[in-house]
Amino acid sequence: MSRRKFNENSEREAVKNLLSSLPERLRTEAEREIETEFGRIDVIIRNKTKHILIEAKVGSKSVLKSALGQLLFYKTAFPKSDLYIYWEKEIPTKYMKVFEKYGIRDLRRSINYL
Repeated sequence: MSRRKFNENSEREAVKNLLSSLPERLRTEAEREIETEFGRIDVIIRNKTKHILIEAKVGSKSVLKSALGQLLFYKTAFPKSDLYIYWEKEIPTKYMKVFEKYGIRDLRRSINYL
């Protein structure tokens, strides 16, 4: 299996884990793999006042950097949205400080507040 295929399968598994961790009321509203002009959003939850965009990542810390860029591009397609990152590990503080500068939250830390 190629490295790219492995990463795609791993990220699909991460999305499944992410969805199962959502409260039921959000899980029923969640849509997967929504295409935008800038790429594919892993999970979007739409409601009347805002959207929740979630990027799921697996692998080393380097994937967190790409998630930051992806989420900022997706925000242009959905300006009234809250941005979240989901990573299978705890996100290091120095990375969270950068995410927070751009209004991106760690889904694992915020799940009870959605």
